[in-house]
Amino acid sequence: MIVITQRCYRLLELLCTSYGFISVRTIADELKVSERTARYDISLLADWLFEKGISLQNVPKKGICIEEAGAKQARAFLIDYQTNTINKEIFLNTEARANIIIGYILEGKVRKTINNMATSFGVSRTTLIRDLVKVDDWFITRGYEVLRDRKIGFYIDVDEIQRRRLMVEFIIEHVGNNSFFQQLGYQEMGLRKSYGLQGSQLFAKYIVESEKFKEVIEDSNLMFSEINIHVSDNSFIWFVYYIAVSYARLEAGNSIVVFPQKYNDFQDSRISCKVENQFRARNFENISEENLINEAAYLTARIIAATKSDTENVKTYNNELSKNVFEYFVDTFEKETGYNLCNDVSLAESLKMHLYASIARVQLKIQTQNGMIEEIRNSFSDIYEICHKIFLDIKDNFGMDFDENEIGFITLYVATSMNKGANNSSSKKVRVVLICGYGVGTVSFLKKSLEREFPSIEIIKKLPAYEIGHYDFNEVDLVLTTIDIPFLLQKSLIRVKPIITKIDIRRIASFLRIGKIVIEKETQDFKIEELLSIIEENCEVNDTQNLVESLKKTMGSYSKLASSPVDLPSLRDIIPKRNILAKVDVGDWEDAVRKSSQVLIDNNCITPEYVESIIDMKDKYDHYSVISKGVCMLHATPRALSKLAVSLTTVKKPVTIRVDGEVCLIKVFLVLSVVDQMSHAKALDEVFCLFDEFPSLVEELYNAKKNAELFRIFKDYYHSIF
Repeated sequence: MIVITQRCYRLLELLCTSYGFISVRTIADELKVSERTARYDISLLADWLFEKGISLQNVPKKGICIEEAGAKQARAFLIDYQTNTINKEIFLNTEARANIIIGYILEGKVRKTINNMATSFGVSRTTLIRDLVKVDDWFITRGYEVLRDRKIGFYIDVDEIQRRRLMVEFIIEHVGNNSFFQQLGYQEMGLRKSYGLQGSQLFAKYIVESEKFKEVIEDSNLMFSEINIHVSDNSFIWFVYYIAVSYARLEAGNSIVVFPQKYNDFQDSRISCKVENQFRARNFENISEENLINEAAYLTARIIAATKSDTENVKTYNNELSKNVFEYFVDTFEKETGYNLCNDVSLAESLKMHLYASIARVQLKIQTQNGMIEEIRNSFSDIYEICHKIFLDIKDNFGMDFDENEIGFITLYVATSMNKGANNSSSKKVRVVLICGYGVGTVSFLKKSLEREFPSIEIIKKLPAYEIGHYDFNEVDLVLTTIDIPFLLQKSLIRVKPIITKIDIRRIASFLRIGKIVIEKETQDFKIEELLSIIEENCEVNDTQNLVESLKKTMGSYSKLASSPVDLPSLRDIIPKRNILAKVDVGDWEDAVRKSSQVLIDNNCITPEYVESIIDMKDKYDHYSVISKGVCMLHATPRALSKLAVSLTTVKKPVTIRVDGEVCLIKVFLVLSVVDQMSHAKALDEVFCLFDEFPSLVEELYNAKKNAELFRIFKDYYHSIF
């Protein structure tokens, strides 16, 4: 009997949740391993499936998929492994075993002896003791200790609120945001299951079971809609998981009994009443009315602390304190800088709203996460220092201790106001939806930065990711997002940083410059044939010719619409490993061009005449195609016989040339095989981005001694931004 690894299990999940073929490269990226390791995993999984009468189909240049006849059975196996914690046909590593134990401890149920646990996992006592060190470390880093008792086994001494918060943290750590978005209904399968989640029946109840989890999402959406409060994507995800855990704990008879006094102020409000009703609708048995009120009050407090919307529901809490802190901050900032933040009325209101939530977080000792804090401190160091100084005074005067993450967010509000620039009008605007998983301050700053950098952009909607499924994108030209969107939007989409970088600017400029492309006839015919095949498989076609003409007419109209550069081949697509050469021995510039081009000639991508055209252009125009310090990017006019490709070559010794009277040392040669005026545009933009963003890249490429090392360096840098 063949035993597979956890990674093979993840590969099976990937195959079961995808449609059509998956390339080895995609599999390697998803599993975060090399292509060689991915091929080994594929082979092992194929043998394991073959034992069960299921075959993998492997088609060159397409990838692999599960043959249609075995797809249903494979999904059944997947569901079986998702609901059975320890399966004898899956080898569990240390991390998986530790996660299972953590799951049991969080739920309050764990095997009593080390020997029993070791036997159930099929490992030695010594191995399990090493696993328990990882378990201890997980809790210690969060400020808790795993206790041991001969009668009850392993446990943690925490109240219900602390236990649930740890559970939510564990879920988010092992599921991730992308899987959450998949569960919103954009994918056929549910969340990627961690063994820790499977290990606990509590987690399996509402997190692993797809339909149960969707019920929780619907309840959460309804609750936030009824109380008219908006939160960031990360906060929304936290609430969904917390509610899922609460439902499971309440069903098991575990409610919030010990209720901290600091939450009392959040009882008997409009929000808490709505939350109470939601819990009552579930008809939990053996839960007292007092405990239900406690449940609602705690959740209400967390909602207030997370809100980013301007609503009277929130302003009823800490109203006087928030008003005083806001006025103190604005007045002190004006004294320090001479700038009145209240001149920008809408932004001042947003800042005031943020302070309401911030004060609630400070009072409840809820730490916020600001993934941009380093960028904020570097980009707006002067503003951050002023804000930091003011909040030290606020601590002394009001007893409110704001941490650096909170100060960072407030710095963004101030920077947005101070850097607000004029938005020049344009005869035709590019309609943009902005998706941002952070807060109002981040969105406002990003919006102003984009509009200042690109006057032709009109941001028509600022959208949280969890509302994507309800938004109509028909009137949108471009989607800009600061977070990963793990499903297809059918719209041009560009990922940007919350504080836009040079790379972001290049990508957006590239879209604005070459966004309108014409679908070539060959491509159009191919797509029509593909569509026709799908239609004929599922429908009875009475007039094929009329259908083809209608499709051509429709696709012709689509060719006039804006299309993103992501539709074009990327640099990674056209620079395979075989096109990369390290430490080539060359003489002068011309010799370097010929030797760098040879690999493209050998692979039938270009002809010798193409190379001669490159050299002729240099002789005619004295142009060496230097694109960055130490780098030449060489190409000639498009040729019909060419195939789109790039070679990357480093030389043993730098080649000396003279450009505009200055001596230049060339260490890296890229040769681009051009086939038309458009198809290489995205790859060319990516080349400029790489060398522009990473000045040290040239030296790292030059120092690589072997082809494999050179390819790895290129790939690592490429994946760091694309």
